[in-house]
Amino acid sequence: MISGLFLFIIVIAVLTIIISIIIVKNNIYIPTFSGAIAVAFGIMINGAFQQEHFLKRLIGPYAVYLLISVLIIIVLSNLNELRSKKYYLSHHFSDEIHTFATGTYVIAFFTVTLSIVKELGNILILAYILFIAGCVIYLLYLFISVKNYKAIWQENYSKKILMYNLNGVILLISVATSYVVIDGSLLLGKFFRGSADNILLILSALFYFAGLYMIIRNYIKYKYKIMDNWKIGNVIVHGAISTFGLACVIAGFSSNINGLVWIAALLLFIIVEIYEIIFMIKRIKYYGVDKGVLTYSTNQWARNFTFGMFLAFSIMFKIKDSVYYKINLLDFIYNLIFSYGKYFVIGFFIVELIVFAYNINRLNKPKIYEGDA
Repeated sequence: MISGLFLFIIVIAVLTIIISIIIVKNNIYIPTFSGAIAVAFGIMINGAFQQEHFLKRLIGPYAVYLLISVLIIIVLSNLNELRSKKYYLSHHFSDEIHTFATGTYVIAFFTVTLSIVKELGNILILAYILFIAGCVIYLLYLFISVKNYKAIWQENYSKKILMYNLNGVILLISVATSYVVIDGSLLLGKFFRGSADNILLILSALFYFAGLYMIIRNYIKYKYKIMDNWKIGNVIVHGAISTFGLACVIAGFSSNINGLVWIAALLLFIIVEIYEIIFMIKRIKYYGVDKGVLTYSTNQWARNFTFGMFLAFSIMFKIKDSVYYKINLLDFIYNLIFSYGKYFVIGFFIVELIVFAYNINRLNKPKIYEGDA
């Protein structure tokens, strides 16, 4: 008798082939930030699903196979675009800031790898293959990011107007570096832990602080107005520190050090999301609910990823093992997140799917909402 999971895999495989054929035949090109869809989906599986045992047992493996399908479609779309190298470069590498959005593809490989490790232990060979592939494109992304960090640091942009578009998307290199530690530690164990993960974590921290400095510098220097210059990519400011914190936990850092990172992530989460709420209120006032909030853009998935990552970090970090549980307010907030965060992350994911469905008939039309990155 054919199992439900095997039948599901067959259906997903057929749909993936059909969608891939349509993409290639019609030359459908996806936005640069599309990798964030896979990342958001994957971190929900690796975080909220792991805490909600009913969902983990009922749909966990199904969700991972669906996630693998999403990654395949994203990869095939990019390979199809590469047939026109000139267009591919202008599409995904149009400027120093937009280029950082390609980091979502790198992180997608690592997120899918982690999801396979969590849910599909019987196909770990695929996890190793994806991890190696992720490391290869990470090295390319690292080279490009270092070059762009230098240009941004020196304010040597190809277009001066980009100074007003600098946002948290440049921190994706820090996220990608932390993910190498997370996957490498889980897949390679003692062969990876030690010098390799410590060096990578230092590199991740350097990218984070350098990027955050440049973002704050630009906000002060160019007197940004929240209505004109705030970007969804800024949620990565707290998402990156949460990813770094999760990497620290998996790398075996002490609970007290992990606790300091968690407190930093919590504070940044509160600060950035307050700005997000102000931004949303102003958009509703200026554009109305439909155009101000319900207009879809692929970079909105960054919010789902960052919320999910903060939950995943909070789940792995045990406040009871640190000195910070003695602070009643922190202990209360931690337990609140630990107990109810999974419902918020899953609910937010469903809301984003609804927004996508609501906009499906106008996805190719000009948007009032911000661009890819």
